[in-house]
Amino acid sequence: EGVGLFRTEMMFTGRASAPAEDEQFEVYKGAAAVMRGRPVIIRALDVGGDKPLPYPNLPREENPFLGYRGLRIYQEHAELITSQLRAVVRASAYGKVWLMEPMVSTVGEARWFRQRVIDVQAALEAEGVDSDPAMPVGIMLEVPAVALAIDQLSHVADFFSIGTNDLCPYFMAVDRGRRQVPGLSHARPPVLLTLWPIAVSSADPCGRRV
Repeated sequence: EGVGLFRTEMMFTGRASAPAEDEQFEVYKGAAAVMRGRPVIIRALDVGGDKPLPYPNLPREENPFLGYRGLRIYQEHAELITSQLRAVVRASAYGKVWLMEPMVSTVGEARWFRQRVIDVQAALEAEGVDSDPAMPVGIMLEVPAVALAIDQLSHVADFFSIGTNDLCPYFMAVDRGRRQVPGLSHARPPVLLTLWPIAVSSADPCGRRV
């Protein structure tokens, strides 16, 4: 049916420097082409927390899961995300590419990211590079606050994708890597399921898919 989560950080780890724009483009283009019109949801770079990189020099944190990770590093390290956005937008000309932003907590963050995508699309158009101007841009729903703000976020997001890997620990206020709280770190409490209908019922009137 498609690729629901293309984890781009796998291309960035285990190397001394970030992959160049053209290298990324060839990977994204290949994925889009081989799926023959089925959607490929490419998640923008999601590092920090349990996914450190030797570059950029991310600060050491006491609780990195609640700190400087995902979208939160983009403004300070603009060259990383701009290169990736250019590669993704270029690849959108070769198939059904969707772009998803990780670790969104506020409407302001989502609006900032959307504007970066628009800026990259405009720059590539000025360079005469083909792309899909209607490429969907969505949000990974992993911060509980997002589930309660979908009606506002729908103005700057085309779709939402539930990411339980982080959402569950955030919901239960526990680090999923802590062995001392095994009953909570992998918990799927019934009350968590109350977020799904809230998210869907908020997205439906806005014409947004969860």
